[in-house]
Amino acid sequence: MDLLPYDLVDHLVQFLPRNDLETITNVACGRPELSNWQLMAEQHLEERYLLDIRIFVQDQNEPKSTAKRMKLEEGEEIDDKNEEIQVYVEKHRFTGELVGPWDFKKLQYASLRDVSISFHPWNVIFLLQQELIQAQGVLYLFAELALKMIQVVQKTFAKVDIRMTSNGTNLRIEDFIQDYVDQGTFVEHMRFSCGGFEKQRIFQKGIVSLFKERRRTPLTVQIPDNFLTHHNIQQILEHWKNSDGFVASHKDVKTLRLGALMSFISEWKDGSGDFVVGQLRKATVGLSFNVWQCINDNHQAFYVHPRANSRLKIQESRYDLYTMSVVPNDPETVKDWNLNLLFGAETINMDCLPFDLIDHLVHFLPLADVETITKAIHLAAWNEVAEDHLRERFILNVSVYLPCNDDSDQEESKDSNDSEYDEDEYDEDQDDQDDIPSKRPRLENEKKPAPFLMFVNKSLFNSRRPISHWNSRNWRYAWLKSVYFHSLQPYTSSPDENELYQPCELQDILRIISLPVAPISDTRSRSSLSLGWIRPTEMDSALNMLNVLQKTFTQTIFCNHGDGIDLKVEEFLSDYLDRETMARTCQHGVNGCVDREVEECKKILSEAAMKTLLARWREGSGEFVVEQIRRTNIKMDRCTAKKFSATRRHTTYPVFFAHPVVNARLKIHRFNVSDHIFRISVVPIDTEVVDDWNFDKLFELR
Repeated sequence: MDLLPYDLVDHLVQFLPRNDLETITNVACGRPELSNWQLMAEQHLEERYLLDIRIFVQDQNEPKSTAKRMKLEEGEEIDDKNEEIQVYVEKHRFTGELVGPWDFKKLQYASLRDVSISFHPWNVIFLLQQELIQAQGVLYLFAELALKMIQVVQKTFAKVDIRMTSNGTNLRIEDFIQDYVDQGTFVEHMRFSCGGFEKQRIFQKGIVSLFKERRRTPLTVQIPDNFLTHHNIQQILEHWKNSDGFVASHKDVKTLRLGALMSFISEWKDGSGDFVVGQLRKATVGLSFNVWQCINDNHQAFYVHPRANSRLKIQESRYDLYTMSVVPNDPETVKDWNLNLLFGAETINMDCLPFDLIDHLVHFLPLADVETITKAIHLAAWNEVAEDHLRERFILNVSVYLPCNDDSDQEESKDSNDSEYDEDEYDEDQDDQDDIPSKRPRLENEKKPAPFLMFVNKSLFNSRRPISHWNSRNWRYAWLKSVYFHSLQPYTSSPDENELYQPCELQDILRIISLPVAPISDTRSRSSLSLGWIRPTEMDSALNMLNVLQKTFTQTIFCNHGDGIDLKVEEFLSDYLDRETMARTCQHGVNGCVDREVEECKKILSEAAMKTLLARWREGSGEFVVEQIRRTNIKMDRCTAKKFSATRRHTTYPVFFAHPVVNARLKIHRFNVSDHIFRISVVPIDTEVVDDWNFDKLFELR
């Protein structure tokens, strides 16, 4: 096969499926002896199309004058020279995309997908058969005059539909059906109407023979109900008994008469709206063409339930059948929309709320809900507020530096004392100086209070990159993503980014930090509240600001290094966690940072006797140190700390106590020598440091 001539390779490749062509291109790559195969396979992959063919054959019983007035779907009139047969071919890619009409003058590679033969142009239905976008053919046979054409067509179509008029029996059509069943190994679905068929003849040739032997592929045959008689069933049983006893699958179909469509829809609206009929959420119904034309809107129709979050969807299925299903509401397609379907059962009239209240409610909604509200066009107030939030809502990162109001740290430089007047209330740019108070002389012992410094940058909701700095004067909608409080270091007058931080009043800070917290669910981009190094003199101001914040941050970090601060922070943290429901992680440090989970952040035991602690831990499950804490710091008195440190030769080494039952040990080591702070945690057992070791603890045999 490697050295076949080019023309023969081209002829063979035309019959190969697309998967085989891709295999050839991969195998022949880099092999000179397969250059012809590689070249042809690549050309077929790029230039082969699927063809949909519509053939209109003139009815012999119809006058020629009528045939001349027949038009194609594109509006072209049938030419007098070609009034007997008219062909129109469309080419599609394998993905189903329509490329355009077929060029008969230019040779192109193609495979047949749909073939429709009829003498009535308006009977063409293959344009609605969009489910067969792969290389599976569909053959439609409408007229006896098309027999010569279908004899030439290859018998490799997957779906065959034959509809005959009642003009008498045509034995050649019956022979064609029998021959197609015998040779069409790829056919999966066959349907025919028996307008002029001899029922017993076509039943003998086309149906009974299917039960003689097992097929390689499954086949579905649709026949009229009047075909099946007692005699026909006896014939099927006789043929099946002579076979190898294969099992033919069957499907039960239940039919109901729904009555008038509008009456059925009214009954559906009066019900719960959960099912179409009975316990079915989807059903196939038959509708007349006139009824469908009245309700058709872009090949589908919707009816919204007045009380439930559901709608009845009617969509074209195939032939004269339609699919009726219950689906959730979609604001883009629902015309009689009201907000009660979105917000649940009706408690208040959400449609007629005042503008300010709507603005306040939308401020707390997630971005997805705001986008949904914008689709409710007839709700003017809700729509206007939602669109404004989508355009103007930002995510804010706030950093606040508290001033150092300590006397030792507030000495002003000589340059700042040169002025004898306080110019806070004076503006040189004002034209009218009469209404402006004169410069107020500064008292001799009066010191200018240090201002708060704040830096705020804004970013879009779906972006992590900051857009620009926040303009407090041009107030817009925003959410808080992170808030950070920190005291100015005693040896600095401002943070490193001095040009970014702007002096501001306390009211400006409270106004910003009281905004809602962004409902960010992404673990990589959590909302965080951080309390950095705070001096004792500024702790009251920091706690006052913290109490203004909403308790919906997903991450909290508290790191304090001053004496006399821990109790205040612990009280705030305990109250914060009691009322907070959104937190995922929390970090809190006593003379350092200790990471713990949220449930570990309750008030920590400050002093505990080691004997009592060890006894409780040994009697417990061994999973936690105390309560729900896996790791914590404890402070001992000098006597206990000295006695405990003497248990090891080197105090820097940790001490371990193994649990008598579970695979766990208690690890204790000195964290701060001067303050007698020890860190205690639960860790797995390690054979190198456990004295009373046995293998039951390692392999959990007990």
